[in-house]
Amino acid sequence: MTGLAAACPALVTLDVSGNRLECLAGAPPTVDTLRAAGNPLTRLINLPPSLVTLDVTGCGLGDAGELEAALAAAPRLRALYASGNPAASALGRLRLLAACPGLSYLDDGPVTGGDRAAAAALARGGGAADADAARAEWAAGEKARVRAVEEGSAGGAGRGKENAAA
Repeated sequence: MTGLAAACPALVTLDVSGNRLECLAGAPPTVDTLRAAGNPLTRLINLPPSLVTLDVTGCGLGDAGELEAALAAAPRLRALYASGNPAASALGRLRLLAACPGLSYLDDGPVTGGDRAAAAALARGGGAADADAARAEWAAGEKARVRAVEEGSAGGAGRGKENAAA
């Protein structure tokens, strides 16, 4: 991809999927969507700072630490597709989320509040039990919030009619 930044300085979406790229260096800094699935990537470094969506599905990335560092260096990243990489499998969903807390979509589904709570527990140095407890605590809080809204709506509807009549 050498010279691409100079040739296309305003490029926003770049799809280099299914090529023989070993590195993604050289992507213009303006790229916010980078699709590179199916490349034999050996390294994931120097990602564009504006990156919002990254697809490296099935690229064979094997260094979990390097993947974690690359994601941590992409603060605007919101959607990540990394399945089919040994590094992503080694890290697991929660560690990927801990490395990139701004994600709203990871591989095959949206990131939930429970996912975020569990990932934060892991990031604080907790283990799987801490992550499970954090997810359960988040779920209990959600149920309580829903119950409060439902109870408030039922009571609020009657008060609204009374106020309208007054």
